[in-house]
Amino acid sequence: MVNDEASFRVMRHPAFLIALVFVVSVKIFLFLNYAPYELAKNSPVLDYASAILKDSRWLTDARELESPFPFLLWRPIGYPLAIAFSKIAAGDNWSYFIIIIQNVLSVVSSVYAAILFMACGMNRTFSVISFLLLSFSVSLSNDLLLFSDSLASSVFIICISVVCTRFVMGHALEFGVIIYTGFGLSLCFLLRDSYLFIGAFTAVAVFFLIAAGGATVPNAMKRAVLFVAPLVIITSLIMGWNYMRTGHPVITTGGSTGYLLPVLKSAQQDLAVFGSDSLLDQVAREKVTDFDDADTYSINYALFERYGFNAFEISEMMKEKYFHTIVNFPDAYFASLRVKLNFRKQAPLLGDPLAQIDDLDYWASLSGGEAFETDWRSEIQRFYETRDPRTLSGASALKLVPRLFFRLTSTTLYFVFLLLVPVVGLWGMRHEKGSTWRRVSMLFLALWVVYALVVLMYAQFVMYARYLAPVSFIPILCSLTYLSIFFDKLRNREMGS
Repeated sequence: MVNDEASFRVMRHPAFLIALVFVVSVKIFLFLNYAPYELAKNSPVLDYASAILKDSRWLTDARELESPFPFLLWRPIGYPLAIAFSKIAAGDNWSYFIIIIQNVLSVVSSVYAAILFMACGMNRTFSVISFLLLSFSVSLSNDLLLFSDSLASSVFIICISVVCTRFVMGHALEFGVIIYTGFGLSLCFLLRDSYLFIGAFTAVAVFFLIAAGGATVPNAMKRAVLFVAPLVIITSLIMGWNYMRTGHPVITTGGSTGYLLPVLKSAQQDLAVFGSDSLLDQVAREKVTDFDDADTYSINYALFERYGFNAFEISEMMKEKYFHTIVNFPDAYFASLRVKLNFRKQAPLLGDPLAQIDDLDYWASLSGGEAFETDWRSEIQRFYETRDPRTLSGASALKLVPRLFFRLTSTTLYFVFLLLVPVVGLWGMRHEKGSTWRRVSMLFLALWVVYALVVLMYAQFVMYARYLAPVSFIPILCSLTYLSIFFDKLRNREMGS
């Protein structure tokens, strides 16, 4: 039976302390070698922060008619506020200040996750391994970029780890725990608006866990509603504030590209998607070149500058086109969806540090205006595409070997997660009510569904690895717990024979 003492034992184990020091050392090394990049893609957020510090005009005027991407509406207010605070606290060194905050919070979230790993039945060795895998997953690069994903995912992992740990230990989810984790979820939403949906998925999981843990359905419903209530309140306040500023009750205007990009990916499969005589289709046929982000901006600017549409009208136009594409071109839409649901791209989430280093090098090259896939990188990419080892030089092969090792390891763990959780989880539900393994099985099933829903949500629009950072701990938790229990049983059997 797992208890409080067992769950915190990992924190006092020398191996964990060594791993913690190692993780912090790696993060310091990367911090010293990779600058916080003020990426052009994030310029609306930086402009928002500057407007906050300049005067109070932003409170009542969203300047929504100045651009197809009004920077006071393009993204939620949370990260601009964090940047503004960093500028006040650290002056010209604000970017380093916020990157330090992101890295510290990321380490804290990994520690909370390690406690959950131990509570779910991992032995100390596997808990330490899982801590390292999570620390060297997508957060390794995320924490050094000026994007909101790092802060939001760290807060989310802390909140969910608290809820899940208490559930696995058999403790009631008191109102206090529900409320402060609910407010943590609201903070995530202020940093990134997609947490409105992630929060809804999580609230359903919380309801299931509370009900399955023995509470009555009305009581479970009450606590799930309480969990999501702060998020609903904050969302309503944001929409009301934007209605006061613009006359439109919106959260952001990010839909102008968010809805358009999946349409472009569908058109890449079937050009007939833009085959009508509508104004949008005419502009798209003229502007589309690569079916990627740059095309979404070109189309938006053409609609704004040439035809006078504002951000709200463009966003609504893109939304209608998105659903029109699903209904009228389902084959093209689902073909593009299958491309985005490439499991090989998700697998590096499970502790592939070299993939994260490569990601940092990519952002460094982008910031410096340099080519990324040069020399050995281009050779490795050709090898991935052709599977022909003759494309590799000796130096490239040496760089490829550790990358293949991490890729194969992470892919194996990922498929363990995808395939075993539904099977083993349903089998574990048959155990005695109130048993630890039954609670672990219920938790893993709930988290598996949350992970799948988050992946499907992003796959419908655009899916980058950093978007999956908040749920990156779930495959690590489930797959490593199963492996830990398997090896423990194997060792006990050998000792008994």
